[in-house]
Amino acid sequence: MAANSSKALICLVHLRINRMNLTLFFSRAFVYNPWADFNISGQFICESFGLLAPGMPQTAARIGLNYTHVTIDAEPAQTTQLFTSMIATAFVTDEMDNILEAGLRAVDENCAIRQIVTDVRQWHRLYPSDWRTTRRLVKEKYSLHGGAMRDRNGYELNTASTIAALLYGEGDFIKTLMTAFNFGWDADNNAATAGTIIGLVKGYRWMMKQNWKIVDRYHNHYSKVVQVLFFHSLFPAGDQLRRKAIAAGLKKPEQKLKIW
Repeated sequence: MAANSSKALICLVHLRINRMNLTLFFSRAFVYNPWADFNISGQFICESFGLLAPGMPQTAARIGLNYTHVTIDAEPAQTTQLFTSMIATAFVTDEMDNILEAGLRAVDENCAIRQIVTDVRQWHRLYPSDWRTTRRLVKEKYSLHGGAMRDRNGYELNTASTIAALLYGEGDFIKTLMTAFNFGWDADNNAATAGTIIGLVKGYRWMMKQNWKIVDRYHNHYSKVVQVLFFHSLFPAGDQLRRKAIAAGLKKPEQKLKIW
C-alpha cells in the first residue's frame, strides 16, 4: 500500500513538472508569444547572472539563459549570452576589446547579434569621435519596421546602442550613460547594461568616492500605488485589479489625489 502511494506521488510530481515545462516552452515560443523572438528582456533581465559568476563567462551565460528563456528565444537569447559573459569578464579586465571578445565567444557563429556587434565596432573605428554618425548608420541598417515598437523594443537597435555606449564612453561612467541615453530607443535598459559593465570596471570603492547618493534600497510609495490602482488605472484591466485588491482587503481611498 505504501509503495503504491509513493508511486502515485512520484507520478503526480512528474506530471506537474511536465506541465510546468510545457508552460515555460509555450511562454517563449513565438507562435504563442509574438515578442519572444525580438524583445530585449533577454538583455535587461540578465545582468544579475553575470554578477553572480565573476570571471566565469560560460557559467554566467548558462545560468542567465536558464532564467531569460522563460520569455524569449532565438536572437534575444543570444543577447543574454553576450551580456552575461561581458559582465562576468569585466570583473577581471578593464580592456573593452577583451570584454567584447568574451561576449562574442558566447554567441553562435551565425547569429545576428554577432554581426550587430561587428558593425558597431567597425563604425566606431571609422568614426571614433562621432557617435552621431554611428547612430545614423545603426538606424539605417537596423530600423526595419518604420520606427514602430518592434524597432524600439527590439534586440537590433538596443544591442547596437549598448555596444556603442561602451565604445564611445571610453571607460568613463558618466559618458557611457550619456551616450546610451543619447542613442535613444530603449535607452534606460541600455544604460543599465552598459553601466553595469563600466561599474564593475571602476569598482565599488571608486563608485563610493564619487559622493553620489547611492542607496541599496527601493522606496515603495504605497499611497501613490493605491491612488493609481483606484483612480488612474484604465478599464478593463484596472477594473479587474481593483476587484482583486478589494477582495484581498484593500480599501479605496476617501478622495482622489493629484499624483502626476
